[in-house]
Amino acid sequence: GLRARRLKQTWQDIHHIAVQDCLQHGPEGVNTARIAEAAGVSPRTFFNYFATKEDAILGIGRPELRPRHLEAFFNGTQHRPLLRVGLLTLSVVATSLGETKDPSLRLQLVEKYPELNSRVTDTVLRSRDLVMNELVLDVDELWLGAKGLPMELGEAQTLVMIAFNVVALSWRQDPIRLATDPEKALTKAIRTMVSTLKKSL
Repeated sequence: GLRARRLKQTWQDIHHIAVQDCLQHGPEGVNTARIAEAAGVSPRTFFNYFATKEDAILGIGRPELRPRHLEAFFNGTQHRPLLRVGLLTLSVVATSLGETKDPSLRLQLVEKYPELNSRVTDTVLRSRDLVMNELVLDVDELWLGAKGLPMELGEAQTLVMIAFNVVALSWRQDPIRLATDPEKALTKAIRTMVSTLKKSL
């Protein structure tokens, strides 16, 4: 509805202004009051949208594991387990990422300002923990042995950890493809990881 569109537009305005402020002043010089004023909102409203100025710069929020993610996961039996868990992890990460004009911009900002990387890492780690807690630790009856998935708890935990690293590698390799064709991007990262492990073990 109209309210949802306004909320989305305000989010995008704050994020866009924060990016420009960061590019002009660097992360340390970003000022939330200046961003709020330029976006036409109060400083309090700024923090209704973003927990920190770094989150505003990167356009990230709190990840969520939603029922439709679980449904897609358990119905995704056409995929091998690692890709299934990778797609689920990516879906959870995506809930924390608002729409941005350029999906590669976050990577560019993190590369230019490495101090921002901790916020990205924190968000992805929270996504991994959500998947781990929901599927492995809290409700393992949903996970263990379900349609080709691991039977053992340790194996399930390992699979979640590996999938997390597959998502992270894919984001580093090709953030555009990860946003537009996640299955292909994750498959490429899995192949790279498997090849590297074979050579290293």
